[in-house]
Amino acid sequence: MNDIQPIVRILLRYLAMYLMTRGYLSADAGAVLLDPAILTALTGLIIGIGTEAWYRWAKVRGRAT
Repeated sequence: MNDIQPIVRILLRYLAMYLMTRGYLSADAGAVLLDPAILTALTGLIIGIGTEAWYRWAKVRGRAT
Protein backbone atom coordinates (compact mmCIF):
# COMPACT_ATOMS: atom_id res chain seq x y z
CA MET A 1 0.00 0.00 0.00
CA ASN A 2 2.85 2.39 0.70
CA ASP A 3 4.07 2.06 -2.88
CA ILE A 4 0.86 3.41 -4.40
CA GLN A 5 0.16 6.19 -1.89
CA PRO A 6 2.61 8.72 -3.37
CA ILE A 7 1.24 8.11 -6.86
CA VAL A 8 -2.36 8.61 -5.79
CA ARG A 9 -1.40 11.66 -3.74
CA ILE A 10 0.29 13.23 -6.78
CA LEU A 11 -2.71 12.46 -9.01
CA LEU A 12 -5.08 14.01 -6.45
CA ARG A 13 -2.93 17.14 -6.30
CA TYR A 14 -3.04 17.49 -10.07
CA LEU A 15 -6.78 16.88 -10.04
CA ALA A 16 -7.27 19.57 -7.40
CA MET A 17 -5.13 22.02 -9.36
CA TYR A 18 -7.01 21.24 -12.57
CA LEU A 19 -10.38 21.76 -10.88
CA MET A 20 -9.19 25.05 -9.35
CA THR A 21 -7.91 26.41 -12.67
CA ARG A 22 -11.16 25.45 -14.43
CA GLY A 23 -13.21 27.15 -11.73
CA TYR A 24 -14.96 24.02 -10.49
CA LEU A 25 -13.21 24.25 -7.13
CA SER A 26 -12.44 27.33 -5.06
CA ALA A 27 -8.88 28.01 -3.92
CA ASP A 28 -9.90 27.40 -0.30
CA ALA A 29 -11.43 24.02 -1.11
CA GLY A 30 -8.37 23.12 -3.16
CA ALA A 31 -6.10 23.99 -0.24
CA VAL A 32 -8.11 21.64 1.97
CA LEU A 33 -7.70 18.83 -0.57
CA LEU A 34 -3.94 19.39 -0.68
CA ASP A 35 -3.61 18.84 3.09
CA PRO A 36 -1.55 15.65 3.65
CA ALA A 37 -4.05 14.19 6.12
CA ILE A 38 -6.91 14.66 3.66
CA LEU A 39 -4.81 13.23 0.82
CA THR A 40 -4.06 10.13 2.91
CA ALA A 41 -7.75 9.65 3.67
CA LEU A 42 -8.68 10.11 0.01
CA THR A 43 -5.97 7.65 -1.01
CA GLY A 44 -7.46 5.03 1.28
CA LEU A 45 -10.94 5.76 -0.02
CA ILE A 46 -9.87 5.44 -3.65
CA ILE A 47 -8.02 2.19 -2.99
CA GLY A 48 -11.04 0.79 -1.13
CA ILE A 49 -13.47 1.74 -3.88
CA GLY A 50 -11.13 0.35 -6.52
CA THR A 51 -10.83 -2.94 -4.65
CA GLU A 52 -14.58 -3.31 -4.26
CA ALA A 53 -15.18 -2.40 -7.92
CA TRP A 54 -12.61 -5.00 -9.01
CA TYR A 55 -14.26 -7.61 -6.78
CA ARG A 56 -17.69 -6.87 -8.25
CA TRP A 57 -16.31 -6.96 -11.81
CA ALA A 58 -14.69 -10.34 -11.16
CA LYS A 59 -17.83 -11.72 -9.46
CA VAL A 60 -20.10 -10.69 -12.35
CA ARG A 61 -17.81 -12.31 -14.91
CA GLY A 62 -17.41 -15.53 -12.92
CA ARG A 63 -13.73 -14.98 -12.15
CA ALA A 64 -12.00 -16.13 -8.97
CA THR A 65 -12.76 -13.92 -5.99
